[in-house]
Amino acid sequence: MKTYFLVPVLLILLAVSSCSKNDNPSATIEVIRTTPTTARVNSTVKVIGKGFKNLLAADSSAQFKLYIADVLCDAAVINDTLAEVFIPANAKSGTVCVEWKAKKYCAASPFTISPANGIQNTFQRLPDYPGKKNRPSTMFAVNGFVYVGFDDFWKFDVEQHTWQRVADMPEWATRTASFVINGKAYVFGGLTASAGNGAGTLYCYDPQTNIWTKKASMPAAGRMDALCFVHNNKAYVLGGYEVYNNPVSQQCWTYDSQTDTWTRLADLPAPVELEGHAYRMGNLFYIPTTGYGTIEFDPASDVWRVLQSGPQTRFAALHSSYRWNNMMYLIQANQVYRVNRRFDGAVMTTSYQYPIAPGDKQFMLYTSAGEELFFMHINNLTYANEFWEYLPE
Repeated sequence: MKTYFLVPVLLILLAVSSCSKNDNPSATIEVIRTTPTTARVNSTVKVIGKGFKNLLAADSSAQFKLYIADVLCDAAVINDTLAEVFIPANAKSGTVCVEWKAKKYCAASPFTISPANGIQNTFQRLPDYPGKKNRPSTMFAVNGFVYVGFDDFWKFDVEQHTWQRVADMPEWATRTASFVINGKAYVFGGLTASAGNGAGTLYCYDPQTNIWTKKASMPAAGRMDALCFVHNNKAYVLGGYEVYNNPVSQQCWTYDSQTDTWTRLADLPAPVELEGHAYRMGNLFYIPTTGYGTIEFDPASDVWRVLQSGPQTRFAALHSSYRWNNMMYLIQANQVYRVNRRFDGAVMTTSYQYPIAPGDKQFMLYTSAGEELFFMHINNLTYANEFWEYLPE
């Protein structure tokens, strides 16, 4: 009789003990670190720790909470040692803590909010360009840095919002064209100190070595204000003035960085807009012209054709991020337009556009890095060192 009586008692004690352990998993909870340790708002980071899955298993009422500097964040448990947390717009730098049943378990090292803009469809003024106030003429982006220069060159850290001096280009030029191939930047042409005619020179900058190297010059009349784009690791350079403010050239050249050679392609069917940017759909490129609508280029066949199009915009910049889908961001003087264009084989149509400029700013240089556009500007023809960022919607 005694033996039979002890069995259910032991089972009850074991069940109570098991529930007690599940209900108090504090001995297994640990928050170790975030990765990365610095990130911008509206991004997702990983939290490394222990016991995360046990918390949810022990508490079906979802008392599991994650805070950064006492700001509650949306978090999802991936497995026992990993959670993912979305950094809200109101987040602050500070300690990362997991809370379970009114008790917090915190990481030893803090998490830092990057000063980089993470709020969509907003402009943010960044630290001013520290170079000479003499109209910087070249801007390009490589590996998370934006490079700006004229006769002195600087790089801007997109995440940390800091400037650092880098090697100057061997000879200055204004109204240049630039492109990036395999992590190296190339600056072509422009108006040099000798003035009058455009230059045909090409310089390559290697961010890894901080060294500029002179490459083969274009075997034709030089030019300023040219338009360029890259396809299959080859640069296409077209349009621009050969002589100061003379008619725009309709020549198109391609540069092969592997062989350091230039090849002339079919001439353009119409003059392109000065200082414009090509935008891409699939393997075809589209370029604004001075009066003929949009022209299309097929690199595979070296064929141009003129398309009908909606309103023309002098400057056009497109980033190829998948988040943008078919959205293009077109820049014209002090306005930035968000444009949705549709291609049906013959017509480029604009379905809507919104001016979203940050006040009275005359944009002069711009480039894309990551998902942002970066701008230098002039105001009423007064050269300024203001530097701006725009994060698309």
